[in-house]
Amino acid sequence: MTKRFTPVEIAAQRAIKRAFDPAHTFNPGIMLPDLSPEEPAVDIFEAAVSAALDRHRGSTSAAVQSAEPAGPGNTTVDINTANLTLVVGAEVTLADLTQLLAAQGVTCPAIPSTATQRTVGVLIAAATGTERLAVRHSLLGLAVVLPDGAATARFGGQNMKDDAGYDTKRLFIGSHNAFGTITSAIFKISVIQKPTE
Repeated sequence: MTKRFTPVEIAAQRAIKRAFDPAHTFNPGIMLPDLSPEEPAVDIFEAAVSAALDRHRGSTSAAVQSAEPAGPGNTTVDINTANLTLVVGAEVTLADLTQLLAAQGVTCPAIPSTATQRTVGVLIAAATGTERLAVRHSLLGLAVVLPDGAATARFGGQNMKDDAGYDTKRLFIGSHNAFGTITSAIFKISVIQKPTE
């Protein structure tokens, strides 16, 4: 874990564990390494996870304010046709991204053809219904800024299977930035199939 994740990323996963298992009865001592002095406090992130869990359980807790965008937006796009992955900044519009993907002969099932004035970050943070399912099935990773001291973290990556740690990136889908601000995303892409003649 310490070779795969930064102290911020481990602290976030530890916070998720505490929110779901405050009595430490689920697999005690499994998966997460010993607490390190390098791990920052992520109290705001943990409070947001706990509040979301409480709402799901039907109890009430204090509302946690959504994170605000952190600095200038990321508009980079890296289409890797050899690996069939897309790394895209959260501030790229869906319209621009759709054009760039088509020019490379690829598509991303998570990118809808409607309401294309939205950005990738807004799509992920506000996803519901069928859009949420499409994002969930195509999303490989996220770079985020947690609300605690602008701590940066990356969850997931450019690989199709990531079985280390918690699947933390999924917390951010439809979260309305409650857990932090999305700065970039990694998606699976596929080659556009040309009609046969």
